[in-house]
Amino acid sequence: MNFKLTAAFLISAFSIQFVQAQSTLKIGHVNIQEIVQKHPSTDSIRKVLETETKEMENLYNEMLTEHENKLGVLRKKKQAILIL
Repeated sequence: MNFKLTAAFLISAFSIQFVQAQSTLKIGHVNIQEIVQKHPSTDSIRKVLETETKEMENLYNEMLTEHENKLGVLRKKKQAILIL
């Protein structure tokens, strides 16, 4: 009987302490933009990103021009077929 009472007391004491530990929740805030801006390699990454962006824009413009040229050729062929 004494063992059961002691065990029950210990279990309740530990569970109360566990609940109290959970109730003191601390929340912190992190400014990600500030951390990224202060990183030493941010400038080199930004330069690489700008270079890649320019290359992709040039490639897109070339592809767009090629598409428009081929579309013009297709329209001319379509008109030639309709005339016949």
